[in-house]
Amino acid sequence: MGKFLGLLVVLVVLGGGFLIFGKGGQKVEAPVISTPTAEVGTPAAPVGTSAGETKEVVVKASSWAFDPAEIRVKEGTKVKITLQGVSGTHAFSIPELGVNSQTVSVGETATVEFVASKKGEFSFKCSVFCGEGHSGMTGKLIVE
Repeated sequence: MGKFLGLLVVLVVLGGGFLIFGKGGQKVEAPVISTPTAEVGTPAAPVGTSAGETKEVVVKASSWAFDPAEIRVKEGTKVKITLQGVSGTHAFSIPELGVNSQTVSVGETATVEFVASKKGEFSFKCSVFCGEGHSGMTGKLIVE
């Protein structure tokens, strides 16, 4: 138990340092973050949403995977991610874009909105230590 607590402290300290120093001075539009609710499910918008439109995506978070693990949008698209807790406790983060959701547990949802303002591939991850498979709980946002 002591080793687990020590590891947790190290991860929190490293994560805090990354959040403070890891942005590299890039200007990032601030995301809109809402609080978790007990609602479940919102249908996703069709694939291929054009720039200037809103793409809504439901991302299911379970023990150690996101579904879907890849999201594609056009540059300039407003993106609304609804994180849905399926198992465990998780959150959704795209560090390079300054996107962070609230934490969700089973049956809860949290919504985060942002504009995909630059082209590229951006990794998303679970930002709450969720156990043994936490480091592999990742996905990719592709902005075309």
